[in-house]
Amino acid sequence: MFAPVASRFQTYGVSLEGRAGRYLERMLSHPLAQAWFASGQDEPETIDMFELPTSG
Repeated sequence: MFAPVASRFQTYGVSLEGRAGRYLERMLSHPLAQAWFASGQDEPETIDMFELPTSG
């Protein structure tokens, strides 16, 4: 349940310190979260309005 919330902190560049920061790092590095992120990269379709803007 918390992996999507943790990924939002990362996506929006929110910096957490102390216990919260360590929790975020552990959540994002968990093998199941990593598998979830990888499956998103393998998704063949995108919805442009939900994609992050690219620079350059």
